[in-house]
Amino acid sequence: MKKRVFGLCVAVCLLTMTACGKKSSPSSTDLDQAGVTAEVTQAGEITAEPTAEPTAEATPEESTAEAGTEDLDAADKEGVITGTTYSNEYYNFEITLPSTWTVFDHETTLSTMYASMGAIYDDVEDMKAAYEQAGIDYLFYGMDSVLTGEGANNALCQIVPSSMLAGASLTDLMVQTAASSKQQYEQLGGVVESGEPSTVMVDGREGITMELSTVMNGTVSGVEFTDMYISQKYIMVEENDTILIFLTTVYDEASKPYADEILDSIHFLN
Repeated sequence: MKKRVFGLCVAVCLLTMTACGKKSSPSSTDLDQAGVTAEVTQAGEITAEPTAEPTAEATPEESTAEAGTEDLDAADKEGVITGTTYSNEYYNFEITLPSTWTVFDHETTLSTMYASMGAIYDDVEDMKAAYEQAGIDYLFYGMDSVLTGEGANNALCQIVPSSMLAGASLTDLMVQTAASSKQQYEQLGGVVESGEPSTVMVDGREGITMELSTVMNGTVSGVEFTDMYISQKYIMVEENDTILIFLTTVYDEASKPYADEILDSIHFLN
């Protein structure tokens, strides 16, 4: 198994705290001050060298059709936001957040995540490079407009190529990710309670779910936390050779039903 995937996935847990703790939404000013600009590029572009073998030249009609398909695929990968519903034809799912939430597009999501990485990790550029090389990405990030406890409840979706499991299971990925998250939270002064992974049906697909609850005491990115409650719930499910990792984060017990409501709304398009 490529163990680095666990380290890359664990960033999801920690970033949700620094990305939205005590903020109602990620502003352009926040992102500019962080000095992070996310560039979205198409992975796997290869320019073939000319060969001695004669090749058939594409007609203008064929070239136009191929270009149109590539453009459509690129757009589909970023998804579409309608109100508080995020839909992605390429990855074949949609999810709906509560009415008081805001859903941020792919570009804003990347900027928010990478800005948060810069607040926690010294090697953020190395992490960005590792994400891009591995094909790991964030599709969307959603946040409640109402502050609860010491933060704004939020949700996001990260994607990981199934090939990175290299024979391991989703349960293995979940257990290792949770264990690494627990260790890093404890290093930041948190007291963590971790549940057990369990099987869950996600609109007809079998997935794995797990919860972590943390009480934070300490300082993270210059912000001091005292008895800050954080409850995070994962769902991991495979679809079309991709692991979809959905994560909800809430900041008080009363908000936990929102997490279930969001995750229950996951619907596969076909």
